[in-house]
Amino acid sequence: MGKQGTSAKKAAQKKKQVSGKSSQTASENPSPKGKQQKQKNSRGKEVNHWVDTLGGELSAVGLRVKQVTGDGNCFFRAVADQLGNTISYVDLRSKVVSFMLQHRADFEPFMEDEEAFDTYCARMAKDGTWAGQQEQVAAARLLGVSFCIYQAGQPCWTMRPDHDDFPKDAPALHLSYHGQEHFNSVRLQEDFGNGAPAPIVFRKVMMPSSRQHCARLLEMLTRR
Repeated sequence: MGKQGTSAKKAAQKKKQVSGKSSQTASENPSPKGKQQKQKNSRGKEVNHWVDTLGGELSAVGLRVKQVTGDGNCFFRAVADQLGNTISYVDLRSKVVSFMLQHRADFEPFMEDEEAFDTYCARMAKDGTWAGQQEQVAAARLLGVSFCIYQAGQPCWTMRPDHDDFPKDAPALHLSYHGQEHFNSVRLQEDFGNGAPAPIVFRKVMMPSSRQHCARLLEMLTRR
């Protein structure tokens, strides 16, 4: 099979792995120290911009962004916050990678850049390695949850693994995605706790207004 055919096959596999829109979170090796620091500073400014923009959109519907440290562990930190910090991001990362290894047949076909699956998992197990779509799917299946992802200027979308044993009534964890590399946790506007977040229930998703750029994501939010 030619290179073009292989790429098309991988694209089709990725579409099947997860239902809903997929974020393109980086999961590359850390850059050399000097370059990494420069990227970190630039990324910090970009993230702050997206937090400010998305913060206004979420505030209009009674939600807020709860920021987590942007150190390469942000996805696991944000999910841990959504779980009420009953598990550390370190343990969550370890469990997610272990889940991927235990279900190799479900994840190995989606490897990119010809990286060996065991090498990838060994790298992903290291603190500070950015999580990607593989880890999002693994976390959702491991925890039995879907992810509601909020992005600036876009409608909220739900990520659900396309897998036979995934529960149809899976509860949702709420995350925000900023720029190309950072996740945060999303809570109700008045929820400043570190325990389990107050439930978020949305009845209707609104399309963002291209005219105002500050979109209304939801029509109504109520507590269960």
